This record gives sequence, structure tokens and C-alpha cells, in this order.
Amino acid sequence: RDAEAEVTSMVLYDATTKKKYCWVLDKSKKFKNINRNSVDVIFCKNEKELLMLYLDKWQEIDPTIVTHWNGDFFDIPYLYYRIKKLLGNLVYKMSPIGKIKEDLYNPMSPITLGLVSSLDFMLLFKKFITKEEPSYKLDEIGTKYVKKGKLEYQGTLNDLFRDDIEAFIDYNVRDVDIIIDLEAKLGFIKLAIQISHLCNTPYESIYYNTVLNEGALLSRLKQKGIVAPNKPTTTN
Repeated sequence: RDAEAEVTSMVLYDATTKKKYCWVLDKSKKFKNINRNSVDVIFCKNEKELLMLYLDKWQEIDPTIVTHWNGDFFDIPYLYYRIKKLLGNLVYKMSPIGKIKEDLYNPMSPITLGLVSSLDFMLLFKKFITKEEPSYKLDEIGTKYVKKGKLEYQGTLNDLFRDDIEAFIDYNVRDVDIIIDLEAKLGFIKLAIQISHLCNTPYESIYYNTVLNEGALLSRLKQKGIVAPNKPTTTN
């Protein structure tokens, strides 16, 4: 929640237009915007500009569902707190109704964006692939299931950012490409949507079998014209 680390790059994929965008910090103003390997690369003179451009594109796309790898726990909360720290109330542009809920008692998903459903692909993978994997790192899952792992580099990611900006861009875009390929092969987001519609439950309820079962039962009872009794609200 302190969000002390600077955001040096952001990558976003619009599944509707099939376009990828990459914003990269360039304080020295050495680089010009380019289209690199079918990715619009936008260089930003400071972090505030980077975050503002990202928010503008987010609003333009107006997503109803977002996905990521372990993003419920890290990416979305960190972005929320970092944007709030640098841009104040502009962070509420992440929600089309300007409402964001902080739930510090939910360690797996502490931030909820109003009217934006978050389907963490790592959690979907754990739900639908019941066999336990040796590791749930994106690199290893991508390599095993779609023959695409993270790009290797020497030193730290900060070293790569400083010494080889093109490799740094490719590294960040690769993470998004792995998730795109995983969904193309496994179809977990489509499956989650179908199940949620059948059960008349929010998309985020896909992880909870009890909620799905209850939704399916209530939907079936309604089809038969049967009103289910209310749940007891107290216990003796």
C-alpha cells in the first residue's frame, strides 16, 4: 500500500481490437514512439504522464472484464495505490462509475473496481486444472502449456531497463502474450463467463463452488415457479 517503487512500464492488450499498447518511462527523452512487433510503444517523459496515458486508454477501451496473472493480489492493488499516490482522485478513472472498494481483510483481492470484473488467470488455472503443478509461475505454466516462457536476461530487471530498452519492452510484452496464448488454448475466461451466466452469479464468484451451486439451484427453481425459502439468519 505504500507503493514506493516507480512504474517503468505498462502493457495492455485490448481483446476487442486485438491491439497491444506499451508505455515506457523515458526521462531522458531519447526515444520516439514506435510500432514494434505489432505493439504501439509510447515513451513517456515522467511516470505521471505514463500513468495518465494508461488511464486514458483504459477509459477508452472501457473494459468489462480484465485478466492478469496474480494481478488480483499484486498488479491491480499496486496500480491503484501508486496512481492514487501520484495522481490523487484520478485513480477512480479505473472504474466507469468512479467507485473503487478497498478491502484490506481480503489478502487475495484487496481492491475491487466498480463495474469492472477481474478474472485472475492464475486463479482460473488453479480452478479448472485440478492437478497440482510443481510451480504456478507464469514462466513455467506458459512453457508447459503453450510452449512460451518468459524472456531470459542477465542481471536485474532494472539493469535491463537501463541497458537494453528494446529487450525490456519485449520482456514486458511477453508476459501479456503468454496469457493471450493460454486463453486461446484453454478458454478459461469464456468458460467462467458461461458458467456465471448459467448460475446467474457475478463473474468473480467462479472460484466458489457453493455460490455457483446455490445460483444454479435458484435459477432452476425459478424456471419451475418455485420460491425457495430464505436462508436462516440466526442460529440457536
